[in-house]
Amino acid sequence: MNNTNNTELFLIGIDYKSSPVEVREKFAFLPHEQMGVLCAFKAEIGAVVCLSTCNRTEIYLSSNLSATEVKNKSYSIIANLKKLNSNLIAEHTSFLAGLEVVNHLFRVSSGLESMILGEGQILNQVKNAYSSSLAFTDNTLNQLFQRALAAGKKVRTLTEISKGAMSVPSAALQIVQKILFPSELSEKNIMVLGAGQIAEICLELLSSQGANHITLVNRSLNHNLQLTKYGINQTISYASLLQYIYTQDLILVCTGAPHYVIEASFFENHSKPIIICDLSLPRNVDPEIQKIPNIKLLDLDFLNTAISQNISRRSSQMETAEEIIKLEIDKFFQWKTKAQQFTNNYV
Repeated sequence: MNNTNNTELFLIGIDYKSSPVEVREKFAFLPHEQMGVLCAFKAEIGAVVCLSTCNRTEIYLSSNLSATEVKNKSYSIIANLKKLNSNLIAEHTSFLAGLEVVNHLFRVSSGLESMILGEGQILNQVKNAYSSSLAFTDNTLNQLFQRALAAGKKVRTLTEISKGAMSVPSAALQIVQKILFPSELSEKNIMVLGAGQIAEICLELLSSQGANHITLVNRSLNHNLQLTKYGINQTISYASLLQYIYTQDLILVCTGAPHYVIEASFFENHSKPIIICDLSLPRNVDPEIQKIPNIKLLDLDFLNTAISQNISRRSSQMETAEEIIKLEIDKFFQWKTKAQQFTNNYV
């Protein structure tokens, strides 16, 4: 019988702190890749949860194998799935075990490890990652993620660390407005590519700030009908992209595609000033675009400038958040100790 209560926790991951966007995108697992990731790690190592966002890719594991075995097998699996050199994986990933894994996940869920301190989106991302991995977890990972989610909720409820926290789209728009000053978004032609959660956040922010010349681009025009509440002027398919792209002042790209959806070649012999924000990982905009005159390209790493200015106002809440996290971590280990004692008595 596989005794999950005697397993050890492990984590292999990469995030914005250790690696730039051009490296992080190599490790990102898109939704259609998630099942393959979970199956591979489950078969080779043990119970698994995969968390992949624009700022981090992390594989949480519960296994009876040794740390060395888990690390080597993880390198091999990632190298095979993403066609990466094992030296690149070793250079850019972190490998944690035991208490380090628990502490890290609780901080991630609470927004303390986010590029934007206290940002609320990560809690939902952790919840979705756990829900999507339920067929591949064990008792230890279930307790770990349930406690981590509880800690994240308490930090947001009992502190003000999330108050005034920017999302990645809001940070992008803050920079855009500084570039456009004294112009207003209401005066600009704006294009949004994608219709997922990030795109919807962009549309909500644009609408709240008076934007009223918005073109939404997405593969499924039927899905666009759900987003008309944001004052979108028109919806178009990717087939029509080149007919409209040159008249835009601002383009927000958040498609989650595994390739560039906007190429540098689109703007040959084009002189109109355009701001392009690539909010995707992997990147969906060809970085060569930044070499074209009159085009300003903002990617996830560029947003650090606005984000760092926003952190200081909420950093005073860190101590309280850390205390909440510590209490929830203690609860997890109390459960683990009791579960292990029960198993040792009856197995």
